[in-house]
Amino acid sequence: MHFDTLSNDIKFINYSRKEALIEKAIIPTTFYSIDGPVSWLDEEERLTKVELLSEASRDDMRKALVSALHTQIGEAVLLQALENFQAWLGVNHTSKMLIVVSSIEQAHYWNNYLLDKGVNAPVATSDEATLAEERIAQFKSHPQYKFLITVGMAYEGLDVPEISHIAVMNKIRSKPWLEQCFARATRYDYKSSFVDSSVEQRAHIFFPKDPLMIEVAKSIGKEQLSAASDISDSIPAGGKSVADSSSAEIIPLSSEVKYTDQFNFDIEMEQIPSNTSNTKSNVIPIPISSRQQADALRKTIDRKTKRIAHDLKQDFRAFNSELKKRFGKSRTEMTIVELNAVNSYLDEIVGLTKE
Repeated sequence: MHFDTLSNDIKFINYSRKEALIEKAIIPTTFYSIDGPVSWLDEEERLTKVELLSEASRDDMRKALVSALHTQIGEAVLLQALENFQAWLGVNHTSKMLIVVSSIEQAHYWNNYLLDKGVNAPVATSDEATLAEERIAQFKSHPQYKFLITVGMAYEGLDVPEISHIAVMNKIRSKPWLEQCFARATRYDYKSSFVDSSVEQRAHIFFPKDPLMIEVAKSIGKEQLSAASDISDSIPAGGKSVADSSSAEIIPLSSEVKYTDQFNFDIEMEQIPSNTSNTKSNVIPIPISSRQQADALRKTIDRKTKRIAHDLKQDFRAFNSELKKRFGKSRTEMTIVELNAVNSYLDEIVGLTKE
């Protein structure tokens, strides 16, 4: 955006996604989609189903999306995002993840679901405005807060370049609204801490593969984008949910993960693929090996341990022994998930020492 002081006019200068990527106004994006059969009871309690969510008719696709989000496909989207994010932390330990849901009830449901898995993902909703503001501030400012669940309010002013992963688990399929949603993860993070300098910054977006989302994703990928700094921090008017009137009376029954796909928005957008992988695996690998991820995490933990011991004026070996006792094993024996737990614990200590 440019302000002409002579004419008092605001002029918008658009440039292509390719130019924006080259100039690091935005970063490349990988989209991950999950597809499969979905079934529900309609308003008259008749069994209705589609063989694939992505092939639902215009009359059925809204109901199919709601059913998918409330059954196995919704869970798979969240698990795929979570597992990919935990692996990505081995590459860049400052990354954060945003989870976007449709309702306050869903926000608290997924919060409890993640707590059962040992993941603390605070909820920020408009019904608890003061608490939501505090949680958003914590998410923005403190490295130990890695997750945030929101029902939409977090977009206004939520400028957190550390966000690398977004799980899109809501019903909104407005293109302007989704552009704003995706923009939370596509801003270049100049303070990132990549262990391997050969790995590029990348946004990771996860969603059910419904026809409306694919239509929006194709459109976003093909059109020109303005610079990231010119993107408004408020949600555009007109962003609305998949028509609730068409899905309010249905009863979601089940869905199944049949296909998982990924496609990239790089310098030149790849064509969005048809379903190619017949698998129930929820994990999409990132471009480094598990051993490299674990080794990178161990190096990060070793560096933090030495720094904390120094700041607390403790002997490094004694502090290291306390860590081993607390987590029940040495770091050489730990899995990536266990190493991430140690890393998060150390981030909490770093946060306390700064207060």
